[in-house]
Amino acid sequence: MNSKDKAMRLYNQIDKSLAELLDVLGEIDENDAATAENEWTIDDNNGGRIVLNYEPKRQELTIRKGRLKLVYDIRHS
Repeated sequence: MNSKDKAMRLYNQIDKSLAELLDVLGEIDENDAATAENEWTIDDNNGGRIVLNYEPKRQELTIRKGRLKLVYDIRHS
C-alpha cells in the first residue's frame, strides 16, 4: 500500500468516526442543565486528555488534544 492509499484510508476512518461522533452529539439535549457548557473531557488512556466542544449556534465541533485543535464545520459535512 503506498502512502497516498494509506492517507486516504486513514482520512476515511477519521471522517466516519467524526460522523458517528456527530450523531451522538446530535442526540444530546441542549436544554438539559448538565450540558450547558457543551464541553466534554475524555481520557485518552495514554495520560492525556481530549476535549470536545460543540457550538450549536455555529454548528462547529472543536476537538483539542495538547497543541492540536481541529474544528469541524457540521454545516459542510
